[in-house]
Amino acid sequence: VGAALSIAGSSNNVAIATGSGRVFYFDPADTTPQGSVNLTSANVQLSSDGSLLGASSQDGSLLNIYSLPSGTVSNAFTYSGQSAPGLLSYYDLSASGTTVGQFESIASVGYSLEITPVSGSPTILSQTPLPTPSVLLSPDGTLAAQSSVSAATQPITLQITPHVLVLVYQNGQPLGAIQGVAVGWIDNGRLLVNQYTNTGGPYAISLVYSGCTIVSPTGTVLASPPLPELHRIQPVTSDTVYEPGQNVIYSLTTGQAVWTSPYPQSSAKAGTIWAGFADEERLGAVSGPYVVYPSEGQVIAVKY
Repeated sequence: VGAALSIAGSSNNVAIATGSGRVFYFDPADTTPQGSVNLTSANVQLSSDGSLLGASSQDGSLLNIYSLPSGTVSNAFTYSGQSAPGLLSYYDLSASGTTVGQFESIASVGYSLEITPVSGSPTILSQTPLPTPSVLLSPDGTLAAQSSVSAATQPITLQITPHVLVLVYQNGQPLGAIQGVAVGWIDNGRLLVNQYTNTGGPYAISLVYSGCTIVSPTGTVLASPPLPELHRIQPVTSDTVYEPGQNVIYSLTTGQAVWTSPYPQSSAKAGTIWAGFADEERLGAVSGPYVVYPSEGQVIAVKY
């Protein structure tokens, strides 16, 4: 079926986009697919109950929302590739399956963000231009965390000041501003945020990870777990999260790994833009009691 291009998991099923031009969805305990849809997708996402599948085309011209297990298209977003609107760069589907955030690339401008119900209207939030394509929707779809990494140069001294900021919106309205880069929502009341220190001096930017915090949507610090630098998370329990880039489940209390893979994880695609940082993306997802990821030429499901 070709190499895995993207993997998403829910409590009931897992979706795997393949190089053959099809997206298969499975019960991870069974190797027989429940069904498939025809699309070469670089980004598949599932609602938490597995009833909705989002899949964007690899060329950035299409985002389909499918009802599962039937595989019928419930809505389709298309992108012309012209200067406005542009091609789809990134999207995020809320775990509830109610809301979708879409980043389009616009020539000579950057990116535009639009958040809508999965039906496509009405528009909840629309912004342009933005420097980086990063938005994370809360599980219920009412909150959006938008990260940006930029810099300001003083006109006389030419000193550079980096700005690493998370803006949180509730139902399209500003709610809070938090220093750092959003990693992911743990639940509707907790957001994991990375902190960075500039070690490049006054005339250069070299951001180094300096820790993380768990904050409320308004920015109140709730905890500071001793976690390593995580780039993406999928909540597993109220106290644990899965990081696909490391293929590890971490405790949010101790910061320690509570599950690591017994088999090697294959590399996937490199050069993904993560809130302004280059990132080698590795694929993996939690589905029910399994971690599903590519290993040595096949996709495997391992109980955690």
